[in-house]
Amino acid sequence: MHPYDWSIKKLYDKKFGNEIYEYGIYYSYIYGDRGKAIWYEEGGDGTEEFNYEAIFNSPNYISNTKLWKKSIYSSQYQSAFNVYIGDAFKIQAQIKNSEGESIKNGKCSFNLYSPSGNNIFSSNSTNYNGIIESNDVITNGWTPGIYSMVIYWSNGEEFGIIIYYISVSLSPWIYTIIVAVIVGISIALSLTYIKKKLQERNWVKSIHYLLVLNKKGGTPMYSYSFGAIIKDSALISGMISAISDFVKDTIGSKKMLRVIDQEDKKVILSHGKFSTIAILGDKNLPIIHTRSEKFLNDFEEKYADKITKWTGDMSVFKGVNKIIEKYFPISMEDKLINKLGYELETLNERIQTATNPEEIAKILNEVTTLTDQYQDLIIKNYNSLLIEIMKEANKKLKSKNEK
Repeated sequence: MHPYDWSIKKLYDKKFGNEIYEYGIYYSYIYGDRGKAIWYEEGGDGTEEFNYEAIFNSPNYISNTKLWKKSIYSSQYQSAFNVYIGDAFKIQAQIKNSEGESIKNGKCSFNLYSPSGNNIFSSNSTNYNGIIESNDVITNGWTPGIYSMVIYWSNGEEFGIIIYYISVSLSPWIYTIIVAVIVGISIALSLTYIKKKLQERNWVKSIHYLLVLNKKGGTPMYSYSFGAIIKDSALISGMISAISDFVKDTIGSKKMLRVIDQEDKKVILSHGKFSTIAILGDKNLPIIHTRSEKFLNDFEEKYADKITKWTGDMSVFKGVNKIIEKYFPISMEDKLINKLGYELETLNERIQTATNPEEIAKILNEVTTLTDQYQDLIIKNYNSLLIEIMKEANKKLKSKNEK
């Protein structure tokens, strides 16, 4: 895509770590993975220049993606939002530039993937008139679920790529509720990838909360959130102390507890002379242990005197966030990704135990709200989790209708 196609989406003041909202006007330009934003103060003369961190948008070239289907009872294709097993369908889209003008050249490919991720269909075509179309896809023998069509177009200079999600179900009367929800999220989503730094820090997405405990008594002295919302850190510290005492008393181990593993949730522990660090997350990774221990060493070196004389005043540790940022350099975007993952995991836990159709519909509403606001980040980072939630809701609603 050409640099001048890009437009600014969000602007951050790196010095103060906050997003800049409606204040003044700005001009933006980007090339490759990094860009430069020039900010003009409101009422100023435009002579001052400031550097900020920005997130940019670019047009996808592929637009107006549509699903056409032909049922076993019809010989004509009709516009549709979902497909029933036994139908034939095809995908059609338009190729336009950033000015909304049709581009009438280039080649495109269509690749269809099953809910399990297997490539089950491929076709290629040439763009002659600004409209591209896949070959017919027959759904005989398919299983219900969310299928994804990856569409790619390029003319050698520009390119576009999207994913179009297709809901395949057994019959209309079973899925009346679920179809409405799936339609809301089954739209063409852009695959404009996030910065390389995010790809190199996959471990960052697995940590949610850091807690510093006084080794004498296990009292929480300081806490820091990477996106999760923890209402009572004392409950966590009490749980850690109880499990540690249980292991010592029943097994007789003299070694310190390093990990509490509850299937999809982990608590990673690092023990110092005066304090214990607890990191709550989804994965038990060596890099998290290493960074936790380095953080602990710096923390005790700087605050040893305050820890030994600590009386409960957490404000004496207000500079700890700088040490955290040194070993857990999580950007605002990473924090948002962590928060989204935490919320989706919570919704997934709720859908697993939900039995009331109204409660299931409420959960699906919350999922739809999240995807409407942060669809690019969710599809990029939590697509499999999103599909898992939808499939579980699908199964439960189907079971209710059959009864």
